Amino acid sequence: MPSPDVSAGASSRGRRAVDAVIAVGILLVLGCAVVVFAMRGIEDPESARLMALGGLPAALVSAVVTALALTGAPVASRAAWWGAGGMVPAAGLPCGAAIALPDGYGEGPGSALLFALLLVPLAELLGILVGMIVLWPVVVLLQALTRRGDRAPRTILTMVLLLLVAISGATATAALDTHGWSPSRGSGLAMFAVVFGVPIDAVTVRSEPMLWVTRVLVAVMVACVLAYFRVERREERARRAPRTGGQRPRTGGQRKGRESQK
Repeated sequence: MPSPDVSAGASSRGRRAVDAVIAVGILLVLGCAVVVFAMRGIEDPESARLMALGGLPAALVSAVVTALALTGAPVASRAAWWGAGGMVPAAGLPCGAAIALPDGYGEGPGSALLFALLLVPLAELLGILVGMIVLWPVVVLLQALTRRGDRAPRTILTMVLLLLVAISGATATAALDTHGWSPSRGSGLAMFAVVFGVPIDAVTVRSEPMLWVTRVLVAVMVACVLAYFRVERREERARRAPRTGGQRPRTGGQRKGRESQK
C-alpha cells in the first residue's frame, strides 16, 4: 500500500501538470489571436481565418482539459474556471480589436464584442463536447488495450461505440446535403432513412463514398451493441454460477470406496 505522503505528492504533481497545461493553452490561444490581429489588413472571406485562429485553439484547450478530468487527473475547479475565463480575453480582445479597428475587417465594435463574448465561450463548449466524445474515449481505450490481464471488454466496446458515434456524425454530415431542410419531429429517423437508401425530399446525397462509409460505421455500431449485451449476459451467468470452492463433486465410485473402507 502506498503511503499517504506518496499519494498526496503524486496528486500535487498531477495538479501542477494540469495547471501547466492550462497555462500553456492560454498562451497558445493568445498567440493565435495576436496572429489574427497582425493579419487584420488581409482579406478574410467569410471570416474563416478569424474564427479558426480565434476559436479553435480555445476549443482544443477545453477538449484536452476535459479529457484529463474525465480520466482521473486532479483538475482543480478553480484552475478550470480561471482557464476558461482567461481564454475569453486572451482570444477575444486581440480578435475583437482586429475586427473593430479602421484598418481591420471593418465590422464595427458590435461584431467585435459579439466575437469576444460569444464565439470564444461557444468554442470552449465545443471543446468540452469533443473532449467527452473523442479524446476521453481514445485515452480510456488505449489504457484498456495496454493494461495487462483483464482488458475489460465492456469498457472497450463502450469507448469504441462513442468514437463511432462521433465519426459517423461527421461522415453523415459530409455525405448529405440538408440545405433548406428544417429539423423537426422525426428528422433523425429521416436522416437514418437517407443513410440506408430511402429517398427523402430536400435531402440530397453529396458524396456517395462517404455515404457508404457511414453505412459501414452504423453496421459496426450495431455489432458493438450486440457484442456488449452478449458480454453482459456472459458476465451475469458467471456471477450466478454456484461456487464449488475448487472441490470436484464426489462420484458414485468414490462414495462406494469410502463405504467399503468403513
